[in-house]
Amino acid sequence: MSSGRIPSVEGGIQPTIFDAKADILTATAADTPARLAVGANDTVLTADSSTATGLKWAAVAAGGMTSLASGNLSGTATLSLTNISGSYNYLIFSVLGATDAGASQLRMQFNSDTGSNYSNTRFGSNTTTLTNESGIAYITVSSGTSTASRQSAWVTIPNYASTTSYKPVNIISNNATLATLVNGFYLSASAITSIQFFNADAANFSGGTYTLWGVK
Repeated sequence: MSSGRIPSVEGGIQPTIFDAKADILTATAADTPARLAVGANDTVLTADSSTATGLKWAAVAAGGMTSLASGNLSGTATLSLTNISGSYNYLIFSVLGATDAGASQLRMQFNSDTGSNYSNTRFGSNTTTLTNESGIAYITVSSGTSTASRQSAWVTIPNYASTTSYKPVNIISNNATLATLVNGFYLSASAITSIQFFNADAANFSGGTYTLWGVK
């Protein structure tokens, strides 16, 4: 048997059927092998009887969630998620159990924008008044009132890829003593292609995890 040949009977499938990285072996009919080239990034393999191989690469169906990034916050002062694809309807950013020595307020920026392009209204469950913030250089994610707060948040960003309108930002967050609701805006017509997540005292996070999803 020749070196590099896939073990097979005479006339079997040869390695030369594959031309590129991620080629898939399929068939066009009984006893008729064929090559299917890899699809575009973020597409999924889908059955389709109208194609020669009965398969195709297609965009994720509406309503699907795709994990774009995830990991641990520990040891990081600022989490920066870059090169975010604009092919989704909205983004969801989740934080679980974020802690830091100062238990400071958690904050978020977009596109590394430090200008006065953010506006939000916060309401905390242990307060009786709204806190209005406009012209600030961040969106408030969580208030951070306890050193053992282990803050968590769920951030939804609709219309994030638009290049013609402002971006709404909706946040539900909590820590050991306070639940917070935030309704805000990123006051820019630029598409959001990166997210920066950090705390007010600029210290490293000592714990917590994050996930960013794209949603169709």
